Amino acid sequence: MAGTPLWLDAGSAKDLSFVSHAHLDHVARHKTMIATAPTARFCRDRVGVKDVLMAPFSQPFELGDLSIELLPAGHILGSAQIRVTLPSARGGATAGYTGDFSLAPSVTVEAAAPLVCDVLVIEATFGLPRYAFPPKEKVMADIDAFIDRTRREGGTPVFLAYPLGKSQELAARLGAAGHRVRAHKTVWENCKAYEEFGVTFPNLHKFTDGMRHDEVLIFPHRAKGSRALEKVKTPRFAAVTGWAMDPGAKYRMKVDEAFPLSDHADFEGLLAHVKNSRASKVYVVHGFVQEFVRALASRGVDAAPLKPMERQQLELF
Repeated sequence: MAGTPLWLDAGSAKDLSFVSHAHLDHVARHKTMIATAPTARFCRDRVGVKDVLMAPFSQPFELGDLSIELLPAGHILGSAQIRVTLPSARGGATAGYTGDFSLAPSVTVEAAAPLVCDVLVIEATFGLPRYAFPPKEKVMADIDAFIDRTRREGGTPVFLAYPLGKSQELAARLGAAGHRVRAHKTVWENCKAYEEFGVTFPNLHKFTDGMRHDEVLIFPHRAKGSRALEKVKTPRFAAVTGWAMDPGAKYRMKVDEAFPLSDHADFEGLLAHVKNSRASKVYVVHGFVQEFVRALASRGVDAAPLKPMERQQLELF
């Protein structure tokens, strides 16, 4: 940001960058990162960290002449939005940035908070009207029906989900519903990290070569063809992703079913977050950028694309 050393989710190593969450497309080997404790914990394992300025939610702190505050984003455990306030001598304006976020309730993640600011930078991963995610309870009911149907047909339900974030919510919801869950090593290790911060996973077990007939599996997408699954009796695969809303998704993903359990905001969630921010200027990054800018403009919002982000984010004020 102009006149400061602060970057926001910088894609290459910087002296100082805010890291919104620990998914690898938002992380680099910065000299110093600003992040929540869970994000720092996950980054330690995933990319290594040199120095972390750990900040709890909703507790502003000073960084030079800036005031910084992190707010929950509702995406994965520890995911954060950032609000930066200039000193009154420089106008006192506020800029808000959110990477991935979700307004939908989660059983494993802090609830997202409104990000009130003068200038808002927002991602638009699902920034088209066709992305209207069903309530999670409806999706889980469909998942239960898939499990029952698969078992009646003598198969084993195997859910494919992102190993950090999505898999933990799925494991918690399936376990709480009474299903015995077996998790791939990577998913299991991330569940153990979640437990360090008080999240619990009933009926969760680590995947081994042997398993019971009444268990369901959670694996990363990339492990679908792994040798570990060769001994699983008649696996039936289900992708768990917001992209399940796309027509023909299960055929492109080469799975038996696809369920739209998402940890991102859908189109209406994006619009609501912009409205609740009360921002006078909105910049859109990532995803359906031009389409969402047009959608905002049609609703009277002063919006523009922010591309490429690393060059333009220095000019937010």
